[in-house]
Amino acid sequence: MLTAWVTERCILCGKAPGRLSRSHVIPASLGGRLTADCLCRSCNSGLGTRFEAGLSDDPSIRIAIEALVGRTPSLARLREGRHFVAERDGVIVQSKMKRDRMAVIDSLQADGSVVKSAGRAVVDVETTLRRRGADRDQLRRARERVEAAPVGIRTQIAPGLAIRHGRTASFLADLRRPLAAEENFLAIAFLYLALNVGDAIHSPGFEAVRRALLGHPGRGWSVTPMFAGRSYEPFHGLALEGWRSGLTVQIRLFGCLAWLVTFDGLALPEGFTPTWYRLDLDSGEESFAPGHSRVA
Repeated sequence: MLTAWVTERCILCGKAPGRLSRSHVIPASLGGRLTADCLCRSCNSGLGTRFEAGLSDDPSIRIAIEALVGRTPSLARLREGRHFVAERDGVIVQSKMKRDRMAVIDSLQADGSVVKSAGRAVVDVETTLRRRGADRDQLRRARERVEAAPVGIRTQIAPGLAIRHGRTASFLADLRRPLAAEENFLAIAFLYLALNVGDAIHSPGFEAVRRALLGHPGRGWSVTPMFAGRSYEPFHGLALEGWRSGLTVQIRLFGCLAWLVTFDGLALPEGFTPTWYRLDLDSGEESFAPGHSRVA
């Protein structure tokens, strides 16, 4: 859903570049569809670099995606580019999802060895031997030794160069990444708020927020994580509310993960009706309407 934007000024830096860049309120890597042309290209790129990767790698979000993939196969697309890990006999194998397939990536081990995909191992062995001056016959024999090496047994290929074939039954989501920084949720809330209040997003009351999203320290806002349901569900939601402590945007991801982002000391204009937005991740259906104070 592309929402209309009301000014030519970027909501972060305040500049008017002539043409604003399209930004997803909830990142596309999480299935987000709600967009607006409200950021200049530089600010849009900066938000993606600083925050989007950290959000999509957050362990709680990775767990939610893995829990839903079995029930909602269409969500498999959200695993694209994400890291997975397997461990067997003390060996850690890392992989990345590419086009619905696990692709093993180079994984450095504690003993200094490196786990590689079978194809990559052959290429790297040949590259190493070429640098040592190996001729065509030596390369051929080395390749044959690599391909014939038995599983689980260390096989010498050349002086100082050995391999050991292994097999991995299954990979799990890599949950070793840090929790997403609060600014990830601040960015979502700020973009959603802009869609609701329009040009008022440029007011001085949001200066601390803009500074935080541009990488400078500061407060004037808070993020409170919470659980809003008992089970994961294939939908995202957003809601704008007015609380005594300030403006609040509620973010719901995958049904039950929730964050309350409060903009301190700010209030909704008199007569403003709170809004909510809901995205069904399976069907892609979106709803955006006033009149509610919670996403249900």
